[in-house]
Amino acid sequence: MELFVSTYRAKIDSNLRASVPAAFRACCPELLVFAYCSLTHGCITVCTPSKMQEMCAYIESLDAFSTKREAMETIILGGSEQLHIDAKGRITLSERLIEFAGIGTDIAFVGKGRTFEIWSVDKLAIHIAKAREHVLSQKFTWEGN
Repeated sequence: MELFVSTYRAKIDSNLRASVPAAFRACCPELLVFAYCSLTHGCITVCTPSKMQEMCAYIESLDAFSTKREAMETIILGGSEQLHIDAKGRITLSERLIEFAGIGTDIAFVGKGRTFEIWSVDKLAIHIAKAREHVLSQKFTWEGN
């Protein structure tokens, strides 16, 4: 099973390419990932083909005429892009994804278990601070409290 953990910084070159961290590439034996605009944050969510198949199966399990299914199909399936990892370990991000995430040249890859995210370094620093504050204020523990 793929497991993306840790945070890695990288740069986007003038051709909109970024080197995927080696630890993340090891989780992508097909050298293919799917990317879409995050549903919860101003970043790019990336997953493997197997995770995309799981999401697709979930979406297909919803009532065929429900607004939830329609929205998920539009945003996740219709909004996804296949990104091929080239021989040098790079992906090419579309202008649409870069614009959505507000990415400049400095980015961060953030492992989220079965997915990873690509963030603007500046936005990520703010997100981490807010997430940490939330965790500490709620006194979350490993036991799930």
